[in-house]
Amino acid sequence: MAQVPYEYEERLAPIYEGVFENIHLFAMDPYDIALCKLKRDNDRDFQDMLFLARTTPFDLEVFEQRYREELRPYLFGSVGEADLTFARWMEAIKEDRGKAED
Repeated sequence: MAQVPYEYEERLAPIYEGVFENIHLFAMDPYDIALCKLKRDNDRDFQDMLFLARTTPFDLEVFEQRYREELRPYLFGSVGEADLTFARWMEAIKEDRGKAED
């Protein structure tokens, strides 16, 4: 079961508006998508998160704030494990950005 940030619904963006008469599609923002992948943390989730951090405007302060305020307080299971995963992900993004600057 995916765990989503608490306020994610307020940030859903409509896509393909007016294309379908009875279907309304929405997309999550990049931070919320990445945070949904945090708890499972398999290799694909990690690579998806790095892709989002590379290809979208991805502010690490916003990412951390959403984790601390909207996901962490509502996690089920080991919060300590999620904290370690989040710290590893933050370091990976910083390292990846450092390589891009070289």
